[in-house]
Amino acid sequence: MTGTARDARSPAAPHECGAPDRSSSACCSSFQLTRMRQGTWGASHTGTDLLTDRQKARLASLFTDLDHAEVEATWGIYQRLVAAYRNPNRTAGATELKAVIASLAEGVPKVLTELRRLGRTLLKRAADVLAYFDRPGTSNGPTEAINGRLEHLRGSALGFRNLTHYIARSLLESGGFRPRLHRGL
Repeated sequence: MTGTARDARSPAAPHECGAPDRSSSACCSSFQLTRMRQGTWGASHTGTDLLTDRQKARLASLFTDLDHAEVEATWGIYQRLVAAYRNPNRTAGATELKAVIASLAEGVPKVLTELRRLGRTLLKRAADVLAYFDRPGTSNGPTEAINGRLEHLRGSALGFRNLTHYIARSLLESGGFRPRLHRGL
């Protein structure tokens, strides 16, 4: 006996779902779902053109189960969105994205509540989403930098009693006063 937890477990003791052990195909579905999610996590967040054969096989086995039909539909929309943004031709990418937005705006089954919500949001914000294709080299880096500074200030400014003082410090930290102080620049 080596003293590990695995050795201490009796091989004849069944799992709580009644299966002989966790490696059995009859084991509880939640464990199998967890293993499937862990195995397909990287594959589900990758474009279809970058998938390995093994990842394609894992996704195919995941999508054969009808319990995962919603996941498959959502993953398909995600892949269409990724393909539109990765398209080197900005005009074609914008056209693809408009088609995705149009397909999500109408005709999505009621079962797919997340996709229906995504469709409504994309339809409302279509001009903002499609602006990516009109302005090359866009990035949210500057916005994230300012947000990071403000979060740091918020964490260190828990003792501010005066809201006006806190707002002034936030504007100083984020560069909010610059246009007014340096009009000539």
